[in-house]
Amino acid sequence: MRDGFRRFSILCFVFAFFFFGVYIFRNYDSEQGIKGLFNFSGDTPGVHRPESYTLQSRPAVNLSDVQILSAFDSELAKLTSAVVPSVVAIDTAGIKEQAFLDTITRRRVIQRSNVTGLGSGVIVTAEGHIITNHHVVADKNSIRVTLHDQTTYEAKLIGYDKPLDIAVLRIQAEGPFPHLKFGDSDKVRVGQMVFAIGNPFGLSETVTQGIISAKERAISDTQRGLFQTDAAVNPGNSGGPLINVQGEVIGINAAIIPKSGNSETFSGVSFSIPINDAVASFKSILERGVPTRGFLGVVMADLSPRARHLLNYDGEFGAAVAEVTPGAPADLAGLEPLDIIMGYDGSNVENMDQLLKWVQAAGVGDEIEMKVWRRGVVLDLVAKIADASASATPFSRTPSANTPLAKPEMVLQKIGLKVRDITLAERARNMTGVIITQIKPNSIADSLGLKVGDEAVGIDGVPITHEADFYLRLAASAAVQPAELVFRREGKLIRMTIPAFKR
Repeated sequence: MRDGFRRFSILCFVFAFFFFGVYIFRNYDSEQGIKGLFNFSGDTPGVHRPESYTLQSRPAVNLSDVQILSAFDSELAKLTSAVVPSVVAIDTAGIKEQAFLDTITRRRVIQRSNVTGLGSGVIVTAEGHIITNHHVVADKNSIRVTLHDQTTYEAKLIGYDKPLDIAVLRIQAEGPFPHLKFGDSDKVRVGQMVFAIGNPFGLSETVTQGIISAKERAISDTQRGLFQTDAAVNPGNSGGPLINVQGEVIGINAAIIPKSGNSETFSGVSFSIPINDAVASFKSILERGVPTRGFLGVVMADLSPRARHLLNYDGEFGAAVAEVTPGAPADLAGLEPLDIIMGYDGSNVENMDQLLKWVQAAGVGDEIEMKVWRRGVVLDLVAKIADASASATPFSRTPSANTPLAKPEMVLQKIGLKVRDITLAERARNMTGVIITQIKPNSIADSLGLKVGDEAVGIDGVPITHEADFYLRLAASAAVQPAELVFRREGKLIRMTIPAFKR
């Protein structure tokens, strides 16, 4: 009995030994080592086993608790679907000519290359007229627009307003086309919600939302009174509409301030042309093929505290007349240098830019009543607005070099320097004031050691805002007493006294 049990035990041991030997041989994994031999979870390396999971069946917040947000979300979607069909993508193509000197033949060679562009536009008439930026279509001989339904058409350039950066196209196909209504940009308020629509980086029908951050911004001598917004605008958005909550066009997106060292990305600041300005140019282009601007024939400057003191003017409103063009409407109306225009067509004049904007928007032939202060006496003058494009003397904001030597002009010529406004890129680098561009040899400025490129930032303790303001303050101050000029050179502020001009 015992021998039989012993033989049975030996047989079981041998069987178990060979069984585990085969198991180890078949299941040993060099990556997992010994741990892999005792994996009884049923998972096979390299083979996915379905995971169990439980999803949330209820939202985090009940809809009844966010009714206002829900309605707002629905209204934004409704607004977007209503306006997007009127926004188009613009593809352009042209030939760029570049001249260079051949080093072997020493001849001037013209090299031509194909260039393409991308922008946006908005349809504003049933006939298919589109407003966009001039810089989107400038020097391009092929213009194609793509609509919301991906239909592509050729477009014809009807006309453009280069200073305002506006161009008018027409779709070369039969309408009617979906188009948007013009809003009233004069009623736009800071803080108002707006939407920018366009094709940034070629991404069609992109909608961004923001607010009007500021009004009456200037980025160049001709582009003033712009809207500043924080709605994201990037390359490709140019020419697209700025929309209010009613789906009305209140602006045309035109420019951005790029991030430092990067000209291709939005940094939180963008600018739009107010639609009232664009509409005036748009209608003139449709009627005449070219924009029409009113012309008064004056060089203006804002009233600085120093100018107020020198002119003995304590009024609340007004802009100073620095120069009057002979034979221009202002001259015929009786305006004189150092007059202060207090009122224009029944409205108070708050600053120079506002007045110039009103003049340019006026119709040719309009008779405008002006309230003018002259040496303590208030006069009522009437000027008949002329056409700026037909005027012999172009519109200017700064004293011309050909002005006869008299009064402030004589002072400026004796001092002998010229300046320019800072550019948008310089403004983004926190530069202020004006930049000296020319110094007349043997002049007062030359003898004082002023240099081209110096950044003039103040006169007699008053900050300088633009070149016309600089000229008026300098002439007014140096005509009666020494003028202290503060300028920046290589990051350092330097103060210099310009002696009073002896008549």
